[in-house]
Amino acid sequence: MNKKMKNLLYQSFDTPLGDTDRQRLGTALDTDENLRNERDAITDIRQNAAALLFEPFRPEFTKQVLARLLSLSHNVTLSPELFYASLLSGFRKLAWAGGLAAAALITIHLLGVDTLSQENAWILSDFSIQELLSLSVF
Repeated sequence: MNKKMKNLLYQSFDTPLGDTDRQRLGTALDTDENLRNERDAITDIRQNAAALLFEPFRPEFTKQVLARLLSLSHNVTLSPELFYASLLSGFRKLAWAGGLAAAALITIHLLGVDTLSQENAWILSDFSIQELLSLSVF
């Protein structure tokens, strides 16, 4: 089935075709069985959709929807705990990501250390308490 003919077939259901397009589609339908099957399937779908009975909306439907939307936005602005709950979930994900990144960096550092002494592993120097107290703070 030619894609151009298929598009022309779909177009023929919604808009009137010109004389040349109608003739091309007619000859394609006569020769191509797949295109005829597609036309029959589309026709069945359109007829079934048209046959369905939908109840029309009641006149007060729009007023009810607007009232619900307005009450929802009013409740959200009056209850900041919804906002805080969303922040909490976002920060929890951020804390997990930061913790995993820190664990990965520590693991990479520990794997890169030649000797695994505590001072080298945790990047501690040989400062004694007296040396630390003798450092000037200001």
